[in-house]
Amino acid sequence: MKKILTAFAAVLLFAACTSVYDDTALKDRVSSLETRVTTLEGSMSALQSAIGDGVFAKKVEEYVDPETGKTTGVKVTYTSGEVKYFTIHADIDVNAPVLTVMKNGAGDLCWAIDGVIVQVGGVDVTVYQTPTFNIDEEGNVTVTIDGKTTQVGKIEIEEGGATLQDGIFTNIKVEADKIVLTLSDNTVVNIPFAEAFKLNIGTTEFEYNSLDPISIPYTVSAKTAGTVVGVSGYNPKAFKVEVDDAKITITPLKLTESAVLLAYADSKVGLTSFVNITIEAEEVEVGPKNLGKKESANCYIVTEAGDYKFPSVKGNSAESVGAVASAAVVWETWNNDEAVTAGSVIASVSVEDGFVVFSTPETLKPGNALIAAKDASDAILWSWHIWIPATPITTNTYGLWNTPMMDRNLGALVAAVVGEPATSESFGTSYQWGRKDPFVGPKSASSGSNATVAGTEVTKIDATMTIEETIAQPTVIGHTNDADWLTGESDNTLWQNDVKTVYDPCPPGYKVPARDKTQPLMSGDLSALAGWSEDAANGYITIGDPVAVFPVCGYRDDYSPGSFSKVYQRVAYWSSYASGTVKAYLLNIRLADYGNAHTTGEGPKARGGFVRCVELAAE
Repeated sequence: MKKILTAFAAVLLFAACTSVYDDTALKDRVSSLETRVTTLEGSMSALQSAIGDGVFAKKVEEYVDPETGKTTGVKVTYTSGEVKYFTIHADIDVNAPVLTVMKNGAGDLCWAIDGVIVQVGGVDVTVYQTPTFNIDEEGNVTVTIDGKTTQVGKIEIEEGGATLQDGIFTNIKVEADKIVLTLSDNTVVNIPFAEAFKLNIGTTEFEYNSLDPISIPYTVSAKTAGTVVGVSGYNPKAFKVEVDDAKITITPLKLTESAVLLAYADSKVGLTSFVNITIEAEEVEVGPKNLGKKESANCYIVTEAGDYKFPSVKGNSAESVGAVASAAVVWETWNNDEAVTAGSVIASVSVEDGFVVFSTPETLKPGNALIAAKDASDAILWSWHIWIPATPITTNTYGLWNTPMMDRNLGALVAAVVGEPATSESFGTSYQWGRKDPFVGPKSASSGSNATVAGTEVTKIDATMTIEETIAQPTVIGHTNDADWLTGESDNTLWQNDVKTVYDPCPPGYKVPARDKTQPLMSGDLSALAGWSEDAANGYITIGDPVAVFPVCGYRDDYSPGSFSKVYQRVAYWSSYASGTVKAYLLNIRLADYGNAHTTGEGPKARGGFVRCVELAAE
């Protein structure tokens, strides 16, 4: 729906004249204003019919005849730059600020005067509030709300003062595309919302350590036909900048330059919007690359052969794991049934100055590994998952989540592909709810046995475990039937909806998805979502737009978690939310198994499910 960006509210609330400031003049002006509102409302259809496809009214002003000084109509300036005049029959002298409704940067609908959002006490005044406007005899316009007053404009007057008719509307109703004002005589006036002209850039801070181009997507709200987007304030000897209709591309010409660049959008009809973009050269690291430089975690992704390190702290905290004497590879896997060569995923590991240091072979081998830090008695203090995917990990919201989600399961070497069988390389690693350490997935699509490892195999015990025991024994699965793996009272804070916890198994910048019922991924019946399909023969389901592929890779039964049940028939994908019992919420996907269900539900925390990490930013 087309939106008129500047509305007719000036005739409702503001008026100034040269008459004496007394009750008679005020009453006369109320009557004249209401008559004028009706006249302008009758002109709305003419205004709307004059707006072409994709062109909006940018500003509506009262037109004053320069010869008589009388208001004879309205002057409409369009986003195309065109100006038109519409005649009305009114003879009131007006030279006043224009009241409109606009969206602020947070998307809230706010009162604005002359295109500037009204603030009282530094806070935007939303349309859900009823401000009181006043004017003194010098023409100063003020707005008061909650006992706080701010001057918002001034009316030029000749003599005798000016008047402001306040309180002529008795009700404010906010609808999807407009605000509806009801006047004291029950006249109803509609004011379409004004969308602020704004340059929108999601990420504005960048670090670089190569001369590769940095691509920065952008959009412009309320874009006019002549809008120009550009960048200024940079050294052309340090950066090359290119701008097209969808993105800004900044190419560093040196590896040592940092700058704050000013991106701007110019409507060419009087509106501008500015955004600062910060480009910083990363410090040149000597020695192993620090994987935990920006954020520590329980899992780190490696995509190139080389030397690496991460701080010996607990998950995403700054807490030391203790007195580390040594480090070792606990296990390595290629996510299949092949015999794994020791040292093929992680070639070496050591400790140095508060870091765990490791190297990959010169030729990178896709797989997963678990590295442990140990004390002087060889007891494990903490362990970390090293994930080496075979193909680049991509992200998308898929129309399922409010932040991007990975295209594969945590620990998967590849993403499952529509039309092809889901392989064990796409299954990923499995997790008991609330535990930080991974267990290997199934070794094939036709077997529930564990993927082969070099190192310590997965074992299970028919008993629960304390958190301390799971940290010291990251390859041991404890359980009780249809219940929790944790000894004593269940702890529902090990993973959480709102924050990434110290036990969250996802890599830096990601977390286990929340159970957010407002998001389609957790809303209920998955088969009702866009993009839904199931392929039992190839062992996956799809949901979303574009579609996300979820392998149906079985689960570790809480009755017997040493191996997997129902590969290609059933799968559990964990959320970060526990229900206050020994169970937590998960995606329960079943292909031709127990009623072919595809819903969210509860599962015992001792069960071994899979995780699809989502970006941490807007959780």
